[in-house]
Amino acid sequence: MRFAVVDDMEEVLKTIHNLIIQYTNDYEINVDCYASAGAFLDNYSTRNYDALFLDIDMPDISGFKIAEILHEHGYNIPIVYITGRDDLITNAFRYKPIGFVRKQHLETELEFTIDTIKSELNMATVYISVKEPRTFGGKDYSLNVDEILYFKTAKHYLEIKLINNKAITIRDKISNYSDNPKLKNFVMIDSGILINLAHIKVVDNAVELSNGERMLISRRRVQFVLQAYIKYSKKVLI
Repeated sequence: MRFAVVDDMEEVLKTIHNLIIQYTNDYEINVDCYASAGAFLDNYSTRNYDALFLDIDMPDISGFKIAEILHEHGYNIPIVYITGRDDLITNAFRYKPIGFVRKQHLETELEFTIDTIKSELNMATVYISVKEPRTFGGKDYSLNVDEILYFKTAKHYLEIKLINNKAITIRDKISNYSDNPKLKNFVMIDSGILINLAHIKVVDNAVELSNGERMLISRRRVQFVLQAYIKYSKKVLI
C-alpha cells in the first residue's frame, strides 16, 4: 500500500507518518509526506496512492481545494481529512471522504480510520500472506498481488521481488504460487520464474520488467508466454 500525507505542520506530519507505520505493520507500506499542498500537487500524478491523509486548513491551498483539483482530474482516491477544527468537518462531504481525524485525537481516530481503509482496500485488492524464515528476519507480510514483479526460485528458497525493488525471501515451492488463483495474471517464463504480466513487455525471447530487469524466456515457453501476454493486454484494454 502507498499513502500520502499532506500537512503544513511538521510535528503533525511526523506523528501521522509514525502512527500509520505502527497501525499497518502487517502490510508492505510506503508513506510519502508533503509539508505543503503545492509539493503534493507537483508529485501526485506520478504516484499510485491508495489513500490520502489531507489537512483541511493550510495556508497555501486548502484541503478542500486539493480534493476539488483531484476530482476534476479524475484522480479518485480515498481521502481522510485531518483537522484541528470541528467546524470544518460539516463542509467536507462533497467528495465523499473515507474518514476524519481530529488532530487532538490522532492516535485513537487514526487507528480506526486505517482499519476502515484496510477493509475497503481488501475488498478491491488481492493480497497473499507470506512469512520469512528466521534467518531472513522472520517477518510476516501481506502483499498486494499487483505490487509483485515476480517469484524466483533460489535453491530451497523463493525470492519475491516487489515493484519498489524490495526482495522478500521465503522457504516455499514456486508450484504453490503458479497454480494459485489469486495470481491469475502471472505466467511461468521458465521452470523457476513466475512473472507478473502487468509489469512486463515481451521482446523476442525475453521479458523486460518495469524496473529495468531483463529475463530470458525458456525456448519451450516462448509461444505460451507471448500468447498469455497478448491475452492479458487485450483484457486490460477492454
